[in-house]
Amino acid sequence: MDVMDALTQISPLDASDADLWTSTLKDQQKKFTYAIFRALMFAKNSFNGVIPQMAPSDADYRVLALCTREYAAYVTALEKCRLRDGIRHILAISRHGNQYMQANQPWVLAKGTEEEKLRAGTVVGICCNLACLLAVLLQPYMPETSATLKKQINAPEVVITPSNPEIVQLLPPGHKLGNPSPLFSKIDSARVEELKKKFAGKQNDRNNGSGDNTDVKAVEEMVAKQADKVRLLKSSGADKKVWQPEVATLLDLKKKLEAAQKAATSKPEQKHVQNGIVDVKEIDKMTEEVNKQGLVVRKLKEGGAEKSVWQPEVEKLLALKAQLAVASGTPAAASGKGKKTKK
Repeated sequence: MDVMDALTQISPLDASDADLWTSTLKDQQKKFTYAIFRALMFAKNSFNGVIPQMAPSDADYRVLALCTREYAAYVTALEKCRLRDGIRHILAISRHGNQYMQANQPWVLAKGTEEEKLRAGTVVGICCNLACLLAVLLQPYMPETSATLKKQINAPEVVITPSNPEIVQLLPPGHKLGNPSPLFSKIDSARVEELKKKFAGKQNDRNNGSGDNTDVKAVEEMVAKQADKVRLLKSSGADKKVWQPEVATLLDLKKKLEAAQKAATSKPEQKHVQNGIVDVKEIDKMTEEVNKQGLVVRKLKEGGAEKSVWQPEVEKLLALKAQLAVASGTPAAASGKGKKTKK
């Protein structure tokens, strides 16, 4: 389950605001994941997975003040059972943290002077503390995801005090972090549409789906997920030894996807009813036309008509049969071979 799942399960979306809501949350979910993973990964790679020394400046306290305001609003929202508003405030805190890290660029500062390295440690330490706070705030919505994040942070037990919602130092310098990893897998628009079709309609309709297409989609999803993982590792400044094996895994998945796509395209074409080009009623109509034309040819031949009379009707019948074969996905019978016509 991801942030969007949590929100949509709180209460059903109205048709009027569903698209806008989903579009907004997709972007926010990406930033939420990115903010947390990047901070923890940078701490692991640049500070040996330990919270560094911090020397906050006035600019840092201003960011913490903005996050404290969202924290207090989150507590108020939950007290009034405004659950969606609570999620909005969680996302706002992650957004502040993401913008803060992006503006300060600790990956650049870490390569500079001792003063700049201290500044880098301050930024990373504050971002890791915000990640710890987010893990706590996420618990009422997604307890499993919250527990996973707490394990990655090696977080202490934290209890929210509704009477005084104030951000404090949760992870002091020297705190040992766990092993960070992406919290959510990406679900793109194509996958969303596929799931909608898969779980819509009657059970029989779903059972008639193509297994080959399902295999291709499954591999495509694995490729997209692995690509996101590689992208996050590289953007976080991870060492080549960390992301190189993930790149190899991604290349291997791409080879599997190519093989699955070739296997799917090499299969015989499925019934036209299933691939959506012509519906059942249209095929029934074409079958009726073939039967009528066959009756015309039969009567002409049985009546002893000249070949010049019935031959054009036979050609018309063969053309109708060919159209029906294409529509239904069945091979057309050989025309006039192996049989002798009655005279």
